[in-house]
Amino acid sequence: MRLAFSLLLAVLAASCHRPPPTVPHYVLGAPYQAGGVWYYPSDSYDGQETGLAIVYSTDHAGLTADGEAFDQTALAAAHQTLQLPAVARLTNLENGLQIVVRINDRGPATPHRLVAVTRRTATLLQFPRDAAVRVRLESYSSFRSVLLYSASIRPRSGLLLRRCASKAGLCT
Repeated sequence: MRLAFSLLLAVLAASCHRPPPTVPHYVLGAPYQAGGVWYYPSDSYDGQETGLAIVYSTDHAGLTADGEAFDQTALAAAHQTLQLPAVARLTNLENGLQIVVRINDRGPATPHRLVAVTRRTATLLQFPRDAAVRVRLESYSSFRSVLLYSASIRPRSGLLLRRCASKAGLCT
């Protein structure tokens, strides 16, 4: 009886343990290899890239590369070489939808892919299920990032999504 009570007490005490809160932090990182390709992270502000985006897999680790808790419902993405965190506008070049996301992770590990996005980001940009999508990523300097990111969140209505007039995603 005493042994059973001691075991129960130990289990209850262990279940009360909470991991320390995550603290996002600036990360550049050393060069690394993923999927047989070498990547060289660097500070890159006010840049623009075009490529393919994929949706994060469901088996992601608990933390992102910059120390945040991974959340598939966040407006977030992974990039191989941008400084972390970064803020960028992501445009779906197939339908012209745009959204501002937080780049807070490294990836995708698949060569020839520009970014991996969360499920929520993919849903809002209307990505087809299980397909790579042509996107444009525009990263911004820290001051402009704060303005863009804060302007993209609206109380109650959610997010500011824009549809570009052309398939090329040329918006103002």
